[in-house]
Amino acid sequence: MNVPGDGGRTSTPLTGELVTLLAREHQSVLVVASPADNARQAFIPATEALRSAGAGPTVVVSPHLHALDCANAAARRQGLTTSMISSRNRESGDDAYAALAARKVDILLITEKRLANAEFERLALPHLLTSGLLVVDEAETISRSHRGFAHGYGQAVHRLLDQAPGAAVLALSGSGTYEAVSDLNAILGPASITVRRPILDTSLSLAVVNDLAPAARIAWATDAVEAAGGPAIVYARDQREAELLSELLASRGNIVYVQDPRGEATPTAEETPPDVVVTHAPGFAAPEAWSAFTTVVRTRPPMSLTSYHDQLTRRGSLAPDATATILVAPDAERRRRRPEPSTGRVNEVAVEVLMELRAADVPRNAEWLEDATNASLDLVGLAIRRLRDGGAVANEGKLWRATGSSWSAPVETERPAKPDSPDDIKRYLAGDGCLMELIAAALGESGPGPCGRCTTGAKSAPQPGPRRTRRHS
Repeated sequence: MNVPGDGGRTSTPLTGELVTLLAREHQSVLVVASPADNARQAFIPATEALRSAGAGPTVVVSPHLHALDCANAAARRQGLTTSMISSRNRESGDDAYAALAARKVDILLITEKRLANAEFERLALPHLLTSGLLVVDEAETISRSHRGFAHGYGQAVHRLLDQAPGAAVLALSGSGTYEAVSDLNAILGPASITVRRPILDTSLSLAVVNDLAPAARIAWATDAVEAAGGPAIVYARDQREAELLSELLASRGNIVYVQDPRGEATPTAEETPPDVVVTHAPGFAAPEAWSAFTTVVRTRPPMSLTSYHDQLTRRGSLAPDATATILVAPDAERRRRRPEPSTGRVNEVAVEVLMELRAADVPRNAEWLEDATNASLDLVGLAIRRLRDGGAVANEGKLWRATGSSWSAPVETERPAKPDSPDDIKRYLAGDGCLMELIAAALGESGPGPCGRCTTGAKSAPQPGPRRTRRHS
């Protein structure tokens, strides 16, 4: 299929042909594929070819830390030298920059927030002018028409593309809609090539349960996990709900893995495979050694159907015929949600938090900072996160201290109006049609027809059944 106005070709080459396009023909390629598609790993052999020819390092950027962890592990298995820059390993950031300057790094992996950091622009960008390949994950979000563009990732990637105009770009997108593909082709240039692979996972059984109050959501999720008869994952609304769910599930004899409060730690293959994973991090990914999940429960609606499908299918972590259910709050509760604080307000609290920590003689916790700044705990948490990403504060367990590094508040950008919920999400939650067909339409794929398995509404949704013996008792 040719996308009108893109000036490029659309084809379906194998991974080997992708390597030829990227490394030998130096073409920019947009790959529209599911997160588990092997075509997304083409950057590894392409890097080997480019480095052998004397090109600079490959740069991989993603808004999801776990995606970089997976890419890092895959590259190292092939003998490539990698370095990762993220908020999780700030202490080793200087070593990463030094290795980059010495051209000892084959692949540099960097998270969204560090990509937008002034330190990265000062220390890394000058060495990326010779980059042979740029790999952009979640490429659909760098379109200026995307509702999340103004939140940082899209703007940071555009700056990176401007700094390395001669590099080939491998853009990885989980959305094949006309708008997404057209925008990305325009960004990548008229000579770019679009590769389409199957995206939709038609084996999923999809469900929505409406009008559940907080306690009812926790009870429903707990009973559903108990009835699953296989590994399950629950995406909680926030850390507090994640802790409540994990405590309740553990009290019933389940082995529970709980994501760390910041959502940054990635479990290792050596950890005991749990019965249940509870996390509030949308981008969580389990080690390949863990069993595939048979049940997925979200206790809040996703931002979009594209991101929801990406979450479900990332790295193929679901078992065939898995069930994925979204639990929806009553309308009244959804209307009571507080609006997100502005960037300017978060910056104001961040300045106050940094002043308090610099004046303190010992590290302080978030509750102490809440009292000291007279700001809400949520605002203090956002401010601490911003300061941490900028290197101005560091944690010692649950305590925080100033590092002595300078910090400048990021410039507030004008955000586009954010609707309460996209139309496709509203239709999905209301059960206005086959849920599988609605996801197919959001992905830009022709649907398989009504699946006959999806259910919506409190009465028709699959209800938790009798408990079964867990794998670990």
